[in-house]
Amino acid sequence: MRQHPIRTVVAVLGFLLAARAEAAGKYLNDLLLKDVGDGRQFELLNDYAYQDSKDTVWTVPKGEKVNGASIPSYLWSIAGGPWEGLYRNASVIHDYFFRTKQYDSDSVHWVFYDAMLTSGVNPTKAKIMYFAVLRFNPRWKAITLSKKPCPTSPPGHAQYRCEPVLADDVGERVVYLLETPKFDQKELDDTAALIQKQDPSLDQIERLAKARRETAKK
Repeated sequence: MRQHPIRTVVAVLGFLLAARAEAAGKYLNDLLLKDVGDGRQFELLNDYAYQDSKDTVWTVPKGEKVNGASIPSYLWSIAGGPWEGLYRNASVIHDYFFRTKQYDSDSVHWVFYDAMLTSGVNPTKAKIMYFAVLRFNPRWKAITLSKKPCPTSPPGHAQYRCEPVLADDVGERVVYLLETPKFDQKELDDTAALIQKQDPSLDQIERLAKARRETAKK
């Protein structure tokens, strides 16, 4: 039976609108870059801001240098080099926040996925890349350390014994515990095939990546 042409147009429009609704983020200005290396190192000529689908604004400051290093080479077989194709703009956001660690690693990987959709990356390919960075990219956890000077002993008591603390070390500082999972090409290939076949939700991809990470630690 031939499908009515009007119904076909409506169905296609519905699909496009649904895809657009999923990618509700927006880039707030143009990406202006200057090559300062061999085609891999670039300097931003302006502040570059992305407003994600949750309305958080991620800004990469003017003068920052980005090189796509946060997009590991094992993903190049899926989408090409970090400056090729539609995901270049998303990689600039990911690169800067991956390096500066202003947010937790899961949030930085998520905004990469969100920005890819906004850039028009195929949703299935974006999900595969999202799983890959969640599963195999380094992860970090912020730990706050506090150092205080040796306390003064009360009158008539022996001096407290404590480790000497340099004046510059007094106060709080944040350190990051970094975890770098081992890459497994077969696991990535198998998961990519699963995503292409079953089109799991984002929550399912996140749970799968977490479960695989925990299993790999054992």
